[in-house]
Amino acid sequence: MAGRRGDGQHRLAGAAHALLTLGEVLVSATGLEFAYSQAPMSMKGTIMSFWSLSVTVGNLWVLLSNVSIKSPGALAAVKSSGYSETACLMFFFAGFALVAAALFALVARRYPLLNNYRD
Repeated sequence: MAGRRGDGQHRLAGAAHALLTLGEVLVSATGLEFAYSQAPMSMKGTIMSFWSLSVTVGNLWVLLSNVSIKSPGALAAVKSSGYSETACLMFFFAGFALVAAALFALVARRYPLLNNYRD
């Protein structure tokens, strides 16, 4: 049925998920290639395992964040803010990503590039 209420919201949510998925794929491939190129030959396998470990830790962080918002104290704070649980989680993750990006930028300024790609 065309014109149902919420169709625009579903399209917007679908577009947001598609954009986030594309971004994650591009960042993952670029980061993994960079990590691989900077590792010496004897450490390339170890770097790949640490990449997988960092993805696992990130997924656990998201899981713990989602579970922690269900606590009574967090739910009361969310209700008093006037935002939904989902909006508060998105603001939290956006703020966390901004802080992480700023820290990575500081580290990247001082990072000496290595040429281990073809070793």
